[in-house]
Amino acid sequence: MYSGNGFQTNVWGAPMWLCLHIISLNFKPELRDGYKQFFNSLQFVLPCGACRENYANIIKNILPLNDKVYKSRKSLAKWLFLVHNQVQKDIYIKSKKENDKPKYSDSNEDFKKAMEFYEGFRAKCIKDQYGCIKPLKGFRKRTKIDIVKFVKPRIRNAIVNI
Repeated sequence: MYSGNGFQTNVWGAPMWLCLHIISLNFKPELRDGYKQFFNSLQFVLPCGACRENYANIIKNILPLNDKVYKSRKSLAKWLFLVHNQVQKDIYIKSKKENDKPKYSDSNEDFKKAMEFYEGFRAKCIKDQYGCIKPLKGFRKRTKIDIVKFVKPRIRNAIVNI
């Protein structure tokens, strides 16, 4: 089963970013060490060699993964937002394709806008239920992942909010 090859980023990238942003927005200071270990470990386990190298470079040289990042939920979420933007910029620099341009700037306004999107998925955790299922706002949501044949570059983001 081992292969020296990675996995297609168009398949796992968007769901991974969704999960990472949600994880960052659930940061708890008393779990700081676990978060440090998790975000540091990504440089070794991302399912794409180029992605591992780029992430390692970003967290060492561009947006250092240090104690300031773990000061608060907001600081971790902002750091990840900037990392995501840096990855998008790096992709655009290599591809030169219009649809690879980052959706957001590094501004606080765009950070707030992006986080509002993810906060729309927050739910109340009820101890006698099987998970956090009661939405704090709006209605219950479910993720749907469609893996389809790649025909042409996407014209919109892979993740949409209904």
